[in-house]
Amino acid sequence: MVRVSEFQLNEAQATLILTVAAIGLGDIWRLPALALNHGGGAFLLTYAGALALLGVPILMAEMAFGKLGGQRFSVATRAAVSSLRLPRLWLVTVWSLPIAGVAVIALYGALAGWSFGYIFRAASGAAQHLDQAGARALFLELAADPERSMVWHTLFWLCVGVASAQGWRHGIVRMALWFGGLMLVLLMFLADGIPVQAKYAEGVQRMFSFRWEELGTVGLWAALTQACFTLSLGLGIVYVVGRRLRLGAHTARIALSVVALDLAFGLIIGAAIATVVGNGAAVNSGVTLVFIDLVVGLGGSKATQVQFFSLLVLLSASSAILLIEPFVQTVIERFRTTRVAASAVVTMLAWLVGLIAIFSFGPWRDWQFYGRGVVDWLVYIGVDILVPLNCLILASFVGRALPPSLVVAASASRLAVMGPWYLWLRFPVRLLLVLLLLQTSGIMDAVWNFFQPVEVRS
Repeated sequence: MVRVSEFQLNEAQATLILTVAAIGLGDIWRLPALALNHGGGAFLLTYAGALALLGVPILMAEMAFGKLGGQRFSVATRAAVSSLRLPRLWLVTVWSLPIAGVAVIALYGALAGWSFGYIFRAASGAAQHLDQAGARALFLELAADPERSMVWHTLFWLCVGVASAQGWRHGIVRMALWFGGLMLVLLMFLADGIPVQAKYAEGVQRMFSFRWEELGTVGLWAALTQACFTLSLGLGIVYVVGRRLRLGAHTARIALSVVALDLAFGLIIGAAIATVVGNGAAVNSGVTLVFIDLVVGLGGSKATQVQFFSLLVLLSASSAILLIEPFVQTVIERFRTTRVAASAVVTMLAWLVGLIAIFSFGPWRDWQFYGRGVVDWLVYIGVDILVPLNCLILASFVGRALPPSLVVAASASRLAVMGPWYLWLRFPVRLLLVLLLLQTSGIMDAVWNFFQPVEVRS
C-alpha cells in the first residue's frame, strides 16, 4: 500500500468535504417527497436509523479502504486482489463505480444547468404568480430547447472545471468551505422566508407527524436507498477523500459528524419545502417538484425564488466537483498530465454526458425503452442499481476480503471500539444491502408476483 504525496486532509477538512458531498440534490428532490408520501415522522425516523445502521458503516469502510489503498481506486483494488490472491470477480467494482458516477453526473449536470437558468428567470419576475400549467410551460420552454439548455449547462460545467483545476488545497477544500457557508446562509434565509410565502402551513405537521400505517415496505426500502445515495456512497468520492486522510484521522468521528450534519440539513430544507407542497394527497419528486411545484409555491416572492435556485446551483456544483474528482485523479495518474489538463478533459466529458439528460427533454422526449425514458433509466441504473451494488461490493471487500487487523488499524481506533462495527459490516450490513438490491432492481417484486395466483396478479 502506498501513501500519496499530495495534500493530506485532517479530520475537520475531511468532514467538511464529505458533508458538502452528502448535502446534495437528493435532500431536495427526493427526501421531502419521500417523507411526505410515506408517513412523515415515521419515514424520517426510519431514514435516520438507516443512516446510522447502514450509511455510517459503509462510509467508514470506504474511507478505510481509501486510507489503506493510497492510490486510485482501480490500482488499489487490483493490487489487493493480486497480493491477497482473491478471486478476480472482485474487480467488477473497478467498472461499476465509474458507471454509477457517470449516471449521476449526467443527472446533476442537467438539473444544475436548468437551475442556473432559473436564477435569472426568477430575478426577472418570469417565474412569479404562475399556476401549474404556466410553471410547466416555463420549464418546457427551457428544457425542450436543447440550444438554450446547453448554454446554461456549458456555463455550469465551466465553473466546475475552473474550481476543479485549482487542486485540493486551493480548489476543493476552499470550495467546500465557501460553498458550505453560502449554503448555510441560503438555507437560513429560505427557512425564514418560505413559511411566510406558503399557503398551507399544515405541511410541516404532515412532514413530522408519525403515521406508521403509511410507511409500509415501500417507505422502508426508500429510506435505505436514500441513506446510501445521500452520502454519495459507491460513487468514489468517499474513497478519494479517504486516500488523502492523515493516518491518525478517526474515521468513526468523521462518519458520525457527516451523517449528523446531512440529517440536520435535510430536516430543515425538508420542513421548508413541506410548507409549500405538503398539503396535497401525494407530493411529486424530482424535476416536477423542483421546477413546477416549488415555482408555483414560491411564486409570491421573487427573492425567495432566487435564493432557492441559487442554493440548487451551489448544491449541484459542490457535488459535481467531487463527483468528477475520481476521474480527474485517474487521468492525472494514468496519463501523467497536469491537473489543469485533466480537469479540462474530464469536465468536457462530463459536459458531453450531461447532454444525454438534456436531450431527453428535447429531441428524445418521446423515446422510451421498456416503459422508461432516458432520465428514468439514468436514475434506475445509477441510483437504484449501481449505488446499492457498489455499497454491497465495498462492504464485502472491506469486511471479508481484507485482513481485519488492517481494516481496524485504518480506522485509527481501538479494537474494542471498532470490533462491533467490523462484525456489523461483515454480516447485517451485507444482508441488508442484498435485500435492498433485490428490491430496487425489481427482482423481489417480480419473484413475488410470479408466485401469486393469477387472479391476484391481474
